[in-house]
Amino acid sequence: MNYIFLLLIPLGLILLIISIKNLIRLANAQILYEMSCAEGEGVFRLDDRGKYSIWLSGKQLIKSPIGEFGIEIINQKTRKNIPLTASVFRTRVSAFKTARVELYYFEAEAGTYIISMNDEADFRDKISSFLVNTIIKAPVDYSLFSIQVREYFSTVSLFLCIWGMILSSFMIVGGIVLTLNLK
Repeated sequence: MNYIFLLLIPLGLILLIISIKNLIRLANAQILYEMSCAEGEGVFRLDDRGKYSIWLSGKQLIKSPIGEFGIEIINQKTRKNIPLTASVFRTRVSAFKTARVELYYFEAEAGTYIISMNDEADFRDKISSFLVNTIIKAPVDYSLFSIQVREYFSTVSLFLCIWGMILSSFMIVGGIVLTLNLK
């Protein structure tokens, strides 16, 4: 019976390694294009068809431009607007001085695209911007922020990675404790 509980330890370690690898992949998702918010418009190229995400990156602990602009992506060849889906659970990645937050994600074919900032901000962002503006009166310094296009990493995958790490910890500790207690 002890051998069954001992199997929890290597299974937990394997699950922990898989979860950490996927979590690191999210944090280090490749930047395909970066544009300063002060520019307002830029052109980028996608080499493969797939899902991509748009992130706002900038300095931490200062007023951000969320809610003061919207984003529009247009296929340069066909001039068609690419539909953007607002990120429901906004994924955030933070370092000591900088942070980034996922704003939108979209699906696109390979090709060249124009990304531009407009005045059509998301309703949820406008509400948060209104609340921040009532507290902090200073204007936003757009030069401290940038828009990034990255490979998409689903929120469900992030959720599974976190729960995989929690479950693997319980498996490792449970395997050790149960083996020692049932001797």
